[in-house]
Amino acid sequence: MKNLKYIFMAVTCCLLAACMNDDWDEPTFDEAPFGNNAIVESNVISIAELIKKYPNVFASTDQNKEITEDIQIKARVTGNDLGGNIYKQLAIQDASGAIIVAVNQNGLNGYLAEGQEILIDLKGLHIGGYRKQPQIGAPYNGTSIGRMSKDIWMQHFKIVDWNNSTKVEPVDFNTIYNNMDAN
Repeated sequence: MKNLKYIFMAVTCCLLAACMNDDWDEPTFDEAPFGNNAIVESNVISIAELIKKYPNVFASTDQNKEITEDIQIKARVTGNDLGGNIYKQLAIQDASGAIIVAVNQNGLNGYLAEGQEILIDLKGLHIGGYRKQPQIGAPYNGTSIGRMSKDIWMQHFKIVDWNNSTKVEPVDFNTIYNNMDAN
């Protein structure tokens, strides 16, 4: 009889705890469930301007510099890890140029599809050159540039425009082949 009393009390507690009383709020999808929605667009510069601010860090593979200014870039995702060809990186592009963002996370394509526009708060991140290619990330082995942790990444970006792949224009490499150093 004692056991029956305890079983009855446990069942009653479970039933009362499971009742939500219409406390569920339907998701509105007004804000992205990823990134930092508290970032406000201000001090936005182009990718070309960012690269011009730090020309010396791309001269060799063993340099990076912390971005201490309160600046942001706004760009579209033009490449992600969907096909496995870009490992733990994003290629982003605006009208002035492109840059790689290195994040130590698999499956970036799950929430950053090609065509999405994102805003990146650069203060506190590092910029460097991976084989002279501009890259945003974190210090690796002290001097070179590598991938930032996914927790740091989530604090520094905001999704501005959901997937709009029609705004991504492919590049015909035949048109830039003769001038690869400039491109």
